[in-house]
Amino acid sequence: MKESTTTFDESADGFVPSPPGMYPAHVIAVESKEYGGNKVFNFTFKVADEVSKFKVPKMVSDGNGWYKASEETISGKFLAGRKFFSTGIWFTPNPASDEKWKNRNYKTFCENLGVSFEKSKDDDNIILLCEIEEKDVIGFPCLIKVAENSYEKNGETVKNMKVSSVFTWNDGTALSPDELTSDVPF
Repeated sequence: MKESTTTFDESADGFVPSPPGMYPAHVIAVESKEYGGNKVFNFTFKVADEVSKFKVPKMVSDGNGWYKASEETISGKFLAGRKFFSTGIWFTPNPASDEKWKNRNYKTFCENLGVSFEKSKDDDNIILLCEIEEKDVIGFPCLIKVAENSYEKNGETVKNMKVSSVFTWNDGTALSPDELTSDVPF
């Protein structure tokens, strides 16, 4: 073996797992797919630089291939720029009269992103839901709730971190299309 002065500190170097929590972010992509007349929207969020001001729990191995929060807190700076995907947000364009509840999550999710749906001219209690497009929300600021997500695949439980819900980020500012593509270091 050749000698080297290179070191590795387990407590400071390498991959740092993302702890569950609420983080400032921006919508950077939206995809949708149709299933049986319904649509599922999958959002991609990028954590904003403001997360550097946060203290988050340091994650440590749980001994079973996943992580748990330790009592130690660290700067959230390592989260800045991380991308998270949402769980699917379903939109049912033509629900049966007894299934209109199916669009509540879609309505709440979109409104928390800053989408304004019109009210019916006949009844202020009725909201006219529209099918959003990526251009309607791209760059929008929000607070994302990142949580552990698990699912079965090929008979095994797979875990990852997903955005389970979004909330209004009152102090956040929208990113322009130029800011969304400014990750290139040259």
